[in-house]
Amino acid sequence: MKRLTITPKEATERLANAGIRIGYDKLRQALRQGKLPFGFSVEMEAGHTEFVIFAKDLDDFIIAHGGTLE
Repeated sequence: MKRLTITPKEATERLANAGIRIGYDKLRQALRQGKLPFGFSVEMEAGHTEFVIFAKDLDDFIIAHGGTLE
């Protein structure tokens, strides 16, 4: 089964490979603030944050901003 979501680390790597420079911490902060259209974060109990990043939405974002997919 194809995974529909990816980790922040995978997203950072995809963005960098497409020529969009954003660091891991900046990506996580932008997701926390709701600034990116391809994912969101959830504050869990005990202060842990989970991130949900949709691979297709990320790919669409990359293409819309002039990047290319590998």
